[in-house]
Amino acid sequence: FIDSKIDFLVCEVGLGGCFDSTNVVAPLISVLTSVSLEHTEFLGADLYSIAKDKSFISRRNKSFVVASELQEEALKGVRDTVSQIGACLFLATNFLGHELEDLFSELDTEKYSFCSYYKKNLRTSLAVLFVLQQESSFKLSKKDLVYGVGKTFWPGRFDVRVIGDRTVI
Repeated sequence: FIDSKIDFLVCEVGLGGCFDSTNVVAPLISVLTSVSLEHTEFLGADLYSIAKDKSFISRRNKSFVVASELQEEALKGVRDTVSQIGACLFLATNFLGHELEDLFSELDTEKYSFCSYYKKNLRTSLAVLFVLQQESSFKLSKKDLVYGVGKTFWPGRFDVRVIGDRTVI
């Protein structure tokens, strides 16, 4: 990554947070996108335990953005770990700022079909960008954000293709 002179790296955690190998990375911001009953043999048997474990991706005195719509049990696990680590918790539900909240509403339309399906992830991404812009010299204009979101796609995931005379999703 250093040799490639990248501006930012988005590094996805593999399994959990506490013992994940990606914990060697020193992130500017950590993000928790979801908590569900998965990998219970490693992360715990309930949402509280899983969220508590996953939240160990956060770092002391660094921002930790947590997606909207977490269940209360999971949010309690997040808060317990964050208080232990000393990370700065931001809930994407409550934290976009006026300009990005307006942008979120604007992007939640048919024109941006990717966004309407991934509303929670879009809100979380915008919250991360808001925090990043508050904490650094990194700035994106509304035009940049609209362009980036408009170009976003996930091949194979609600990807609309026309094959012959048939439309396939």
